[in-house]
Amino acid sequence: MYASIRTIKDHFSDFVRRAGLGEEIIVTSHDRPVAKLVPVAPEDLDRTISRQAFLADLSALRDSLSGRCSGAPMSQAVIDLRRGARY
Repeated sequence: MYASIRTIKDHFSDFVRRAGLGEEIIVTSHDRPVAKLVPVAPEDLDRTISRQAFLADLSALRDSLSGRCSGAPMSQAVIDLRRGARY
């Protein structure tokens, strides 16, 4: 079945229920397929990750992103914006 992003947004729980029952839904944007909503595969239901493995994955992601951003941390930017917005 094909459905636009707008239709899926308006009836999201219905589409999730249908996917849970085994139906595959192709999501379209401007009449072009962009994504697929599918049921969870049985092997994915049993997949769990340990806390240690999760932290290792998170560390690897952090390392892969380091050096891509420059400037002040986002937290500092938010603080500066809030100070500037005061009277």
